[in-house]
Amino acid sequence: MLCTTPTHTTIPPPPYHTKQQVPAGAMNHDGILVIETTHLASDSTPARIARLTSTAQATKPQLRRSLDDFGEWYSKVRWGGVMVWGGCGGG
Repeated sequence: MLCTTPTHTTIPPPPYHTKQQVPAGAMNHDGILVIETTHLASDSTPARIARLTSTAQATKPQLRRSLDDFGEWYSKVRWGGVMVWGGCGGG
């Protein structure tokens, strides 16, 4: 079981000095914030996950893609039939 106290959210984070890494979500309360980026957005973890996902989907066997397409179509038709049947007082 996880135990948290208000001190985790109320204690201000330590100040960052020159040449230190600033974590994502850090807030600037007083003054100018100058940040030098060292990596491109395409190098981020979400971008890598998106690239891997699209590559994996593109390399799926044709039969698997066809079955996925059919399953998506069938579920929409099935739900549509249930809605029509329920709307007509069929239940």
